[in-house]
Order: sequence, then C-alpha cells, then structure tokens
Amino acid sequence: MNGKKEVKELSLEALKEDVDIILRDKLPVWRRNSEGQMVIIPIENLSRFINEEDAAGYRFYIEKGKLEKAREGTMTWSGSFDREGVLLKQLKDYGEIKQQVEKFNKLTVIEREELLDECIEGLSKGSKELNIDLVVKMIDVICRTFYANNAGLVDSSGSENVRDNISGIIVKTNWIVKVIIGLLENPEDISGSYRLLEKIDTGSKTMNHISRVFVMFISFCVFFNDYIDRGLFTRQIRAVFRERYLRYYRKRLPDTTISIERIFQGGIRRIDKDKELVNYALGALLFDIGKISNIDYHDGTDPFDPGEVKKHVLNGYNMIIRTQKYPFEVLAMTALHHEYYSGKGSYNFTCPIVSRLCGKKVDHNNISYFISYSKDDFIEGDSLSFFPVKILEIADIFDAMAFGKSKAPFEVVKMMKKEHISSVLKIDPVLFRIFMEYLCASGAVNSYEIEEIDSSI
Repeated sequence: MNGKKEVKELSLEALKEDVDIILRDKLPVWRRNSEGQMVIIPIENLSRFINEEDAAGYRFYIEKGKLEKAREGTMTWSGSFDREGVLLKQLKDYGEIKQQVEKFNKLTVIEREELLDECIEGLSKGSKELNIDLVVKMIDVICRTFYANNAGLVDSSGSENVRDNISGIIVKTNWIVKVIIGLLENPEDISGSYRLLEKIDTGSKTMNHISRVFVMFISFCVFFNDYIDRGLFTRQIRAVFRERYLRYYRKRLPDTTISIERIFQGGIRRIDKDKELVNYALGALLFDIGKISNIDYHDGTDPFDPGEVKKHVLNGYNMIIRTQKYPFEVLAMTALHHEYYSGKGSYNFTCPIVSRLCGKKVDHNNISYFISYSKDDFIEGDSLSFFPVKILEIADIFDAMAFGKSKAPFEVVKMMKKEHISSVLKIDPVLFRIFMEYLCASGAVNSYEIEEIDSSI
C-alpha cells in the first residue's frame, strides 16, 4: 500500500454496515494478512469475503476521510433529527432506482415496518410549523416508503402472512401522510408549499412527479377550503357562471338546465379534513404506484407507447385492490385519474373497473351531476365523476407540463384551458378556475394572467 495514504481501522461489523456505500463508490479496502502485510481486497470480491466464516479474524482498513465523504454524498437532507444517521442510511443507501426496488422487495414485512418506524420517530421530533426543509425530508421519506409499500403490495398476493401484516405498513404510511397534512395546513403559506416543489429531487423523474403531485394536491385542498370559507367562490365564480363557464358544460349536457348544483351534487362545499382529506391524500400519494413495476420505461427516453403508458393505471389498481385494505377513494384516484368528461383522450377504464368493483355495469349516459362527493352516486351512474379524482387530474396534468417539461406556469394553464376545456371538455372548468387562484396565491402566476385566461373562450 502507498505509505502516503492515511488509513483507519474498521471492524467487520462497521464494514458490513457501510458495504453498500463502499461498493457504490468503489472505495479501496485493505486487510492485514497472516504476515502482517497490508493487502487490498478486490472490490468485486468484497461482499463475499466479509461474509466468509473466517472474516472475523481479519483487521480491515480504509483510507481516512473517504467513507465519511461518501456518506455525505448520500445524506443530502439538511438539518437533523434524532437517529438521522440510521434513518438516512436505511432510506438513501439503495443505489439506482431499479436496485432500490429490488432491495426493498427482499425486505421482510418486519424490516419494512422498522424502516417506517424510523421515519415516524424522526418526523415526530419536527417543528409543528411549516418548514420547507423538513417537508422536503418528509417527501423523500414518502418516496422511500413508496418503494416499501410497493414491495409489500406485490408480496401480498403470494403470502397470507404478508397480506395480514401489510396492515402495519399501511397504518404507518397513513401516519406520515397525516403529519404532512399538518405541516401544509396553513393557508397563509401556500407560496411556501409551492416553492418546495422545486426542491424535490429523488433521482427519478417518476418519483419526482409523484412527490410533487402529492404535495400540490394537499396544498391545493387546503387552499380550496380557505377559498370556500372566504366566500370567494360566490364572488368570483357563481356570479359570472352563466357568462363564463356554462358554455363548457353544455358540451357534455347540451339539453339540460345546468347550475352549480348540477355540477357539484348538493352544491360545492369544503373538504372535511378529518373524514376525507387523509384518504384523498393517500390517493394522491399512490395514484401512480403502477409505474414502479416498469420504472425503467417511465424514467427512460424510449418513444411514447400508449399501450405501455396505460398499463400503469391497471397495475396500480391491481396493487391497491390486492391488499383489500385501502378505501374507495384511493382505488378511484389510482384507477381513474385519466378519465375525462368528454371521453376523448381518456383511458376509458371507468366501466370495466367499476364493474369489477361492484359487479354491475355503470351507465354514465343519463347522469344527473358532473361531480359527486359520494362514491355511491358515482358507482350508480348518477354522477359523471368522483370529486377527488377531478382535482388530482388537474394537478397531474399541470405538474407534467410545468415541472416535467419545464414550461412556464402561465403557458401551462393557458394550454390547459385551450386543450382541456375550450377545444374538448376534459377537466372541470370551475375546479380549474380555483386551481388558477391557487397558483396565483403560490406566486406562480399573477391576477392579470388569470383574468386573461379566464375571460378567453
């Protein structure tokens, strides 16, 4: 060994703990042989060597400072909380995306729950006020939890034991979702919530999209409630409904009298934080889980394949329903976030999926409402769509264009108005108008741009 290098001794236990980092960065490791000489262990043989029975009899060495620097490259979170090192090692040290999925698939249910326990312990130490750095940490936790959930969901089809024990993973994920809702529930800091979207970087464009939509969805729901509470819906939408919005709904129901109450069954109302928002947020977290099974395609640069893209909805739906633990809201948001008002551009999975869920054929030809807060109205065919799905599809489209394709928010909402409302009615015009107000409160667009888009036909 070059005598100029300063090394430090590692125990076998410490070496095993950091072996993935060492292999990832190809850090040289030495041992002393029986003559006391320092010899390097070939990197390709390291894993096998340290797991041999006589490995405990060797003394190992690594260049001083190299391992610490490699760990810093893995630990990208700022700030700290108790046992952060343990949590970060578990969450971050899994190599590339494909390898992450493979390693999570090898974890037992107990190991997956222990991973989430570490997350929960860290999150419970956090500030109760909105802290962008802390929320970014949480989003990364959710991304890694996502992998753990995916592994558990896939496993659940083959093992009664795993199917029973997946409840623990679901409960812990629910807890984390509730914590994030708590950190995003201040309507006065919508701009802070939006700014953190730009900081999300998981190493995967698929996971970035899922994470941003999840945060955006919760943040928009908080804004939506505040918008209703402040009476802005009455002043900004109901007062001009006939002049500005009625024409779009008539594309779908040309021969009926349409009012706000025909769009929202029972009239538009706020989202119940305790009874509805957690399930909605879970749906926003898991809506694209089906992409994980083919993440190489979704993260890659292969030509667009509509058949391959559509598979993620059915894959996700199958994963969710297999657990028999998630509520209808999560199933609907996973399976139906590409089903539009007009049917044009839709995946057209509504009828077969509802039929499989309920054993009956749904008929949306004679609807009474555009949107319902009730799953029963949607399943019975009285309502064309289910409320949280219509919010999700707006956030999904916006993020794919604004962040996924790096387009200016104003250009994105202008395109959405033209292609998804004016040309063909796909997304809901009223919810879209409130979403533009959310973007204005976030600082992404200004009031003049909203007026320009809203007044255009």
